[in-house]
Amino acid sequence: MNKKQLSFSQALIPIVGMIIMMIVGLKFLKVDSKIILISAASLAGGVAYWAGYSWKEIMDSIVDKISRVMPALFILLAVGVMIGTWM
Repeated sequence: MNKKQLSFSQALIPIVGMIIMMIVGLKFLKVDSKIILISAASLAGGVAYWAGYSWKEIMDSIVDKISRVMPALFILLAVGVMIGTWM
C-alpha cells in the first residue's frame, strides 16, 4: 500500500479533534476523560490508516514509543511511592 504524505492541515486533524473532543466531552457531555482520549487515539489511528499505514505498522510504532517511555514512567512511579511512604 502506498503511504501518502500528509499535509500540515491533515496532520493537525488528530490534535484538533482531541481538543474539540475534550472541550465538548468534558464541558457539555460530562464524559470521562479516558473515553475521550481513547476516541482521540482512534481518530489518530484512522488518519494513519487512511495515510496508508498498515495495522501492524501502527501497532509496532505504538509499542516502540511506549517502550521508550517506560524507564521514565518507572522513575515517576518510584518517586511517587517514596513520597507516599514519607507522608
